[in-house]
Order: sequence, then structure tokens, then C-alpha cells
Amino acid sequence: MVIASVYCPPRFTISADQYEEFYKSLGTRFLAAGDYNAKHTYWGSRLITPRGRTLFNTITKMGLDVISSGEPTYWPSDRQKIPDVIDFGVTKNISRELVDVEASLDLSSDHSPTIVSIRIPQRYEQPFTNMNVISHTNWLRFKKYLSSHCSESIRLRTPGDIELGIENISKMMNEAVHHASTTYQQPSFNRIFSADIQRLVSEKRRARREWQQHRSPQHKARLRECITQLRNLLASEKTASFKEYLENLDATSETNYSLWRAARNLKRPVQFKPPYAIQVEIGHEAIVKKVTCLLTT
Repeated sequence: MVIASVYCPPRFTISADQYEEFYKSLGTRFLAAGDYNAKHTYWGSRLITPRGRTLFNTITKMGLDVISSGEPTYWPSDRQKIPDVIDFGVTKNISRELVDVEASLDLSSDHSPTIVSIRIPQRYEQPFTNMNVISHTNWLRFKKYLSSHCSESIRLRTPGDIELGIENISKMMNEAVHHASTTYQQPSFNRIFSADIQRLVSEKRRARREWQQHRSPQHKARLRECITQLRNLLASEKTASFKEYLENLDATSETNYSLWRAARNLKRPVQFKPPYAIQVEIGHEAIVKKVTCLLTT
């Protein structure tokens, strides 16, 4: 993944071809964040500027995505001007579920920083195994096989002889089951788990074992805590897996464009969050108008 820092000077005109050439140079997976000096309601700005419209058209054409907190990032020194969003990130092939965007109030300049966190999920894939499942056993055939292969003269004088005899009879019974049973191959599949699920499963098994040994309230509480954590994590993993399934849907008429119907709201515009001072002023004006209206009536 490529991470690029962006600064677009406000004095120069940037064409759509320049934006497109820049994003193509970053490869197939990237995050390009910084000061774009472009406003559009899609990433949470109050209005749309010509540069913002050009950038939005390029993002839509190339199938890119925008990440933004929706909170103002530019705070002009002129109090007559309203803060707005001009700092954001453009991504490609990075799921929004893995990205956390948080606005920082560290006003070291007229731009407030935006903190972007990208999670990298660790997944564990269970080894691939084929399993033959028994569907029916002919017990008469099983009995005849054991009768014809069992030996009555078995030496059982030492512990080693007993261990060897147990091993032989177990092996013979397994062979008899395979000889007298009809089997079919179970459809194979790979189950994928995250590393956190594997850890919680191990902790839950350990807590259950300790509770079964001691039967104390402390161990019972620990077991319940592990079960709750595992249940919540499995639910979140199921949700993430379902979202991944939606991303793999087909976008053709054969499936009635199910991809577009399922992902219609995944890339919705970021809602603008006005600064607190503007919210107070708007609320004060609304109260004054309401009181005036009541007094006049």
C-alpha cells in the first residue's frame, strides 16, 4: 500500500488529467491525504467549488473513495469566513470498515490535523482436510470380518504385550468398520478465523477447564466473560464476512444488478459538521425568532 502526502496550492489551476495521472502513478492500492484546497459536499464541505467539482468527477471516474471526518479542517483568521473541510484523503482498494478518521483540535496553524487509522486484520486459515463420512454400516459383515481376522492365541503376560494387543484390536476394528461401511466424501471447505478468535477460544477453553476443576465463583465469572467476548467478536466477524460477500456480488443484469442495490449506500457523502460557535449562533437566532413570533401573536 502506498501512502502519499498531498498539497494543492490554491493559486494554480489543476486539471482532471493531472489528478488522474497522479492517482494512476500511486498504483492499485493507496491513501493520498493532505490539503487539497477543494470543496465539495461529498467529503463534508459546505459548498462546491470548481476545483472540488473537478476532483469529484475524477474520483467518480476512477472508482476511488474519500475518507473525511466531516468536521472543519481549515480555520481562517478572518472571523467573517466560515471554517470548512479542505483536508481529506482519497483511497483506492481500502475498505471503509478498516479506516477510522478522527479530527484533532491541535490548532498549531490555521489547519487542524486529521488522524487516519488503518487496521490490518490478521486472519488464520484452518488447514485443508478431506474427511470420509460413514453413511451406513452392515453390522453382520462387521461381525464376520472380526470373527475371521481375530486370533484367539494372544500373548498377554507383560505390560508391553497388553499395549500391543490393544493396538492390534483397535486397528482391526477400524479395518472392519471401513470394510463393512459405505462412506462418502464430505464437501471440503476452508474455515478462516482471525487471530483474535483463536486467542479467545483458547482462553475460553482454559477458563472452562479451570472452572470444572475448582467450581469457584471467580472461575465461573471468568468463563462467562470469555464467552461474552467470544460471542461479540464472532458477531462482528460475521458482519464483516457478510460485507465482504456483498463486495463480491455481480454487477451485471444476470443478478439484477445486485451489487449496485446492495452497495448503494456504502459510499454516501460525508455530512458536514459545523463548528460549535456556528451551532450556538444558529440556535440563538432560532430562539430569538421563536420568542418574537410568540410575542407578536
